[in-house]
Amino acid sequence: MDVGKPKTEDIFETEDISGWHEIGIHRSIASFWYQFVLLLLAAAPGLLMYGYIIPNFILPYPDALGYQSFTVTFFAVLFDLMDVATKPACERFVAQYAEINPKKALKYVQFFMYFQMFTGLIQITTITIFCFTYIIHTSLNYALWFFLFYSTTQFPGMLAAYTSTLKGYQRFDKSNIVEIIQGVLFENVTQVFFILIGRLWGANNPALGELMGATIGFILGKYIDDFFAMGLAAYYVSKILEPYGIRLRETIIPTFTVDEAKESLLYGVKLLGSTVISRVTDFITLTMMISWVPNYISIIGYLEVARAVASAVTVRYNFTALLAQAYNNGKKKLAQYVITRYVSHWWYFAFFLSLEISILVPTILEYLGGEWGRAAWIIPIYIFPRLLVTPPCIGADILQACDRPMYRTYGIISEKITKMICVFLFLSPWGLPAIFGEGVIIILYILHDIPAYIVITIVEFALIHYKVVPVKINWWQTFMAGTLGSVPLIPINILMINSFIKVWEISDTLVIPVILISFYVIIMLFSFPMLIFFFIGLFGGWDDATMDEFKRAEDLCGPSKFFFAIFVKMAGLGHKYCPFRNKFATSHKEAYEEIDELMQIVVKK
Repeated sequence: MDVGKPKTEDIFETEDISGWHEIGIHRSIASFWYQFVLLLLAAAPGLLMYGYIIPNFILPYPDALGYQSFTVTFFAVLFDLMDVATKPACERFVAQYAEINPKKALKYVQFFMYFQMFTGLIQITTITIFCFTYIIHTSLNYALWFFLFYSTTQFPGMLAAYTSTLKGYQRFDKSNIVEIIQGVLFENVTQVFFILIGRLWGANNPALGELMGATIGFILGKYIDDFFAMGLAAYYVSKILEPYGIRLRETIIPTFTVDEAKESLLYGVKLLGSTVISRVTDFITLTMMISWVPNYISIIGYLEVARAVASAVTVRYNFTALLAQAYNNGKKKLAQYVITRYVSHWWYFAFFLSLEISILVPTILEYLGGEWGRAAWIIPIYIFPRLLVTPPCIGADILQACDRPMYRTYGIISEKITKMICVFLFLSPWGLPAIFGEGVIIILYILHDIPAYIVITIVEFALIHYKVVPVKINWWQTFMAGTLGSVPLIPINILMINSFIKVWEISDTLVIPVILISFYVIIMLFSFPMLIFFFIGLFGGWDDATMDEFKRAEDLCGPSKFFFAIFVKMAGLGHKYCPFRNKFATSHKEAYEEIDELMQIVVKK
């Protein structure tokens, strides 16, 4: 038996549910909802941690976020240039070969690992020389230690390899577990530990200072957790590879050939143009902002708090692997259908989160967030530009998955030209600040990205439509039903936040408001989805085929199955009583036929 070609019965007799080995939209839906119960359990403690404990006791310095953001942007050009986009190349080729030639898929993982480790050493050496021969003699010498500590994140540089492998195999159940545990446990523990160590170090070294020490600890804490996540992801990869007769150690024993290296690098070079252009213009924009925005580092600290909260609306489903599998195996109708569903599933949940965050979070952060609470008023303003971030990301996913990375460069060029023009108009002393005054500089900073996001979305989707596959968006199912499904929640949210304010005013202890907030989080994440799925169904957001996809995902939702089953029932109930049921259905017949053809390839192998 060829160990690189699994027997069907071997696959379906593993501990995993067979649905994970059936190609279709249901896997991508399940990948998102699998983590739901984990998010539900972590949401209230997470809100308490980031809304009260960290800003009041662990990191009461928003400036640290500003320094960290500045450091990341400063070296983004070098890091991306040296990476040659090998991570997206790894994900793209693993997705193509994972289920039809796993031995070959493994070689792309090996190349990614060794390339990252080799170039990582070069990057660390380059930054060290740069800091001690140039930076130390400039006005940026205060950031020298930030730069040096941040450079260590480039070795070994391949910590995400196994998570990318899980996604390539479309085992989103396992990749979700890794990401949730990393975000909730590993990252919180390492960040808190290293921030406290950094503050202690800084407090005992007046030349360094507590703020500088906290920033260094923050930078390291965001890196160390990746090692723990890599170990967990490696364990899951080993279990997935077992039916193919492949052991985990084979992922680190280099057997890749010049062909895999060449394919990865050529694909990466195609992406490199967009990456370099993006980072170079970001760096130029950074220097412009430092020159034009008063107290930029301090302001960006508060903006990073608001951006982090508002970024929760940037919902991303794991459709990229399915797109790569479909398009690169000649199934263009399936790819077209996946794009339609990708956009649809993005909007309804992103819009729901936009409403919830805009209404509930600012008041809670203002009351509980200490110094961070000064960023509360910025959050609702930040929601719209953060909501617009996802469409160009979807466009990038599509172009990369469909082996058209060069078109991503055109989109990036259009975005960055627009952004630099808007930076000048919105932030320079000769632009809008001269008209409205510096008092609105924060609002102008937030809004300056919007035209750029709109332009890149138009360019990318035009290229997809005319150069890859025709884009067919079901406008009613996506935007009309997806929006109307959340509108009934607005008065409920307003009532909840007013109740919180009243309780805060009459309470003598923090315990009661915190319990109330925890209750609100449970309602928002459990009860509200029940309502929005019902109303989406009632307003025609599903048809029989898409409803069936939703139901098929139920068995793959693991720990979230109980909750997701209720959501499915509510969606089905709304669909049942929809006055124009199936009137706005999404065409699916040809896509489903191509799924059957792909399954035959997998089974035959």
